[in-house]
Amino acid sequence: MICRSLVLAAFSFCLLQDDPMVPEPGMHLWAAAPSLPAPSLSGAPIESLLNNPSVQKTKLAPGYYRASGAWNAYREQFVVHIRKGKLHGAWTSYFHNGNRCDSGALVRNLPDGEWKTWYPNGQLKTVRTYRADLYHLVQSDLRRAHPKAQQFAITRQALKGQDVSRYFQPAYGPKAQDGEHYSIFQKIGHNTQDRQAHYLPPFHQSLHHGLYLNYTEQGVLSDSGRYVSGLRHGHWKETHAATVAEGWYEQGHRKGQWKYFTAEGRLLYTEIYNASGKLTGRHRFRE
Repeated sequence: MICRSLVLAAFSFCLLQDDPMVPEPGMHLWAAAPSLPAPSLSGAPIESLLNNPSVQKTKLAPGYYRASGAWNAYREQFVVHIRKGKLHGAWTSYFHNGNRCDSGALVRNLPDGEWKTWYPNGQLKTVRTYRADLYHLVQSDLRRAHPKAQQFAITRQALKGQDVSRYFQPAYGPKAQDGEHYSIFQKIGHNTQDRQAHYLPPFHQSLHHGLYLNYTEQGVLSDSGRYVSGLRHGHWKETHAATVAEGWYEQGHRKGQWKYFTAEGRLLYTEIYNASGKLTGRHRFRE
């Protein structure tokens, strides 16, 4: 058991390296921050867990497994659940210091409910809320695309010729899709680095429905709002570089007055959006 755990800790990070890493004196192999290799399109991503001899697998029911790996004999690196070849059930991974990296649940490869990520220091990093069943309902509505009876606003946008594919992608920054073709094993190794640059979710598709939060490493709330059936709706706060914006969304479109502030809270300018989300006016305040 101990040997298998140690092999996993070393292997899961070595497979992420472009070049072999020579640890500095006193530095643990798993404490490094390796870069991801060029993505491989061969093989199903989930097979990296099911077919890896260094991953401990426990059969819970026919076709249902608990897969886990450890940093060492005393600390787990991840615990996930797999049913009939798909991620299904509770998911948790950990940094080497024992703090959680991410936690949530999946239903046949789709996130369902709250999905949280943390910084290595233990500070909450992001909160996302997903609905797996709603994902299938919206997709069904899109396929039906009835010209007079659309159940969801996303379908109405699609019928107007808009690209709605982005509404089904995880919202973790522009680099989140970089890991689309990496295996689950590689993503775990990347995410649990102590110097994680960006988060790669273990799912490629999702539908946001509920609370959305981003925090800085110092615990300052930088972004907040809610999604309804995949679209931003209601009051939102957004941080872009050194500017903080606050205003309202209605079914994915900005609406009414939006205010823009400096990080210190000084009002810079306001913008006005009409009911269709089109910018109709801007007023800048003098310093």
